Amino acid sequence: MAVRADATGQPATAARNWYARSTDEVTTALGVAFTVSILIGALALAAGFQAALLRTGSDDNVIVLRKGADSEISSGITRDAANILRAHPEVAVSPDGRPLASAEVVVLNPPRAGCAPEVVAAVARLRPRLVAYLSCHPGTLARDLATLDTLGLAPIEVRPYDMLPHTPHVEAVALLERSV
Repeated sequence: MAVRADATGQPATAARNWYARSTDEVTTALGVAFTVSILIGALALAAGFQAALLRTGSDDNVIVLRKGADSEISSGITRDAANILRAHPEVAVSPDGRPLASAEVVVLNPPRAGCAPEVVAAVARLRPRLVAYLSCHPGTLARDLATLDTLGLAPIEVRPYDMLPHTPHVEAVALLERSV
């Protein structure tokens, strides 16, 4: 097929349009294919998570969600509600007679003075699997971590964060895990 050139030496308009249209069509097709492949990958990932959760779950375990909560993260229950659940006759007990129900994660965000001794004792009685401690004073954090460690909650990691640059203040997040 012979392509005629116009006065500027460019291919004729019909040939230019054909080239531009075919390039646009190929680019569009590749974009659609890429989008579909991402969707397929996301669906496969979701199906894999669901299959893993179904295989690793146990009928003996229960997660308690607050009424109206749409996820575990947004569901916090009060200490009184947790105590009522622990006292329920259907909750299994350990050989020493303690209920096998515990708070999974406790988040502490005390003032600069740190946690009151009653709070530290109450957290230890809850026997959480994990404690996230947010602190704005390294000295009281060290004091409370030492106390919690003696009560069976061992620090795993502590990270400082400079949330207030050009000041002497530093924030810290500590993650503790039940050791006993």
